[in-house]
Amino acid sequence: MLLEKIKQFIDLLMGVDRRQHPLKPYWHHAELDEMSKQELESLGRDYGRELDKRKTKEALIQELLDMCR
Repeated sequence: MLLEKIKQFIDLLMGVDRRQHPLKPYWHHAELDEMSKQELESLGRDYGRELDKRKTKEALIQELLDMCR
């Protein structure tokens, strides 16, 4: 319970509202691998995470998958 409140507080500070845009819990690596780096960056923005396109595509995918956990 306390951990959840801390997460909500951090989200509030970072400007992330997960209630409006819940992440798809069924994203698969293959599904994200079909997207371009630009599409991955846009998807990250939709969910409050700024991704750096200078990173490898694999690193961008991993960041998005980590957000789902």
